[in-house]
Amino acid sequence: MSVGAFIHGYVPTEIITSIAGADNLFAVPLATLLGVPMYSNAAGVMPLIEVLTSKGMLLGTALSFMMAITALSLPEAMILKRVMSLKLIGIFFGFVDPQYQDIKKLQAKEKQFDGALTRSKDLRTIRDEKLKVYESFPPEDLERLQKLIPDHIDNIRLVMDLDTTASRYGMRLTNVNVGKP
Repeated sequence: MSVGAFIHGYVPTEIITSIAGADNLFAVPLATLLGVPMYSNAAGVMPLIEVLTSKGMLLGTALSFMMAITALSLPEAMILKRVMSLKLIGIFFGFVDPQYQDIKKLQAKEKQFDGALTRSKDLRTIRDEKLKVYESFPPEDLERLQKLIPDHIDNIRLVMDLDTTASRYGMRLTNVNVGKP
């Protein structure tokens, strides 16, 4: 938290964007290397991530930095060294990081699916409301509306009806063209 406060108060935005901005090709590996010596849990690193992103660090770079602090930390490896051999620690970090990345991808997909599910529920609610309004109309009015605005138009029948109406008033239809405007 104190690191975040220091960066917020004393480190200019230009320094953060030059090191971890969109223009630096090595921003993600550099952020990961800087995060490995640090140690914190995910909740403890959030204020630091918030400050870094507000100062111009890209979100992907910030996530790499956060994962290096929480999952690939040097202090964690030193603690594990007391109980495990270097080979097992290497296997642990080599296995955990890719699995952690896969979990993050799956969580992102799950979030997208949850959003789609929420939107579909919203659409169902709107559909149900519209259906209630439709069902509130008397059947006679629906029949009249159906005659006035049919589901499909029979062009031949339309021309015949127009010709009948025109002949009542002494007019005649010629060159009727039915098509899209």
